[in-house]
Amino acid sequence: MRRIREVVLPMAASDEHLPKTVREYRAKYKGVSRILDEHSEILEAAHEDLKKLSQGGRKARSGDFTSETLLRALIVHAIEGLSFRETVVRIAESEFLQDFLRTRKRAVMDHSFLDKCLQAVRPATWKRINELLGRQAAAHQTIATATIRTDTTVVETNIHWPTDSSLLWDTWQLEGETVPAVERVFSLFEPHTELIQRGRREKPVEFGHAVLLCQTPEKFITDYEVFEERPADCTLTEQVIERHEKLFGERPEVLANQGMT
Repeated sequence: MRRIREVVLPMAASDEHLPKTVREYRAKYKGVSRILDEHSEILEAAHEDLKKLSQGGRKARSGDFTSETLLRALIVHAIEGLSFRETVVRIAESEFLQDFLRTRKRAVMDHSFLDKCLQAVRPATWKRINELLGRQAAAHQTIATATIRTDTTVVETNIHWPTDSSLLWDTWQLEGETVPAVERVFSLFEPHTELIQRGRREKPVEFGHAVLLCQTPEKFITDYEVFEERPADCTLTEQVIERHEKLFGERPEVLANQGMT
């Protein structure tokens, strides 16, 4: 059984004597910590997924880390932009980050376990957390939702770029029938990969998935979607407006669409 949190004193040490860069670095984490403390529903959403990692083991054994610590470790992983191995090393070497995780000076988790934690949190849960953050930011007037900018881009999958025809199954060998791009398998390990024609001179074709991003003038991403099959950009406008209205209770006054770039 995994506990959701435990009572630990928040970060309270003074940063006045530190260089400006370090103060700004710490202020970012303190701001994130304050948001998590003020909106417990964020942790509760993640806990529903993370608590499953401690099920099915030794009888009555509690997880070594609370869901709060694991969620905060994943946030450090995202903010620092490091690998899992590098993330746990940085946490282990930083008392400040250990305080952010609220580990009570326990040994840091193994990098492979942190990877399992990320896999345990479902995409729907991350989206729910993003919606919670968006609603709270709008309620506190931190973001303005009247103007929304949408953009569709491509996130490439980690596959070997098919640089020649020998790496693709272009035709049926008996009748010479051309196989449409949507029916080709570009990777046995990433079979969901889609060929997307971008029309850009430097990179006319990419292999991955189309992604829709919606953001406010403050660069806050209010909504996103990863498509299994790329839709036409012209079909997305009404979907974006309807989802925005469902999220914030009103339709945007201005909607700018950059399109696939």
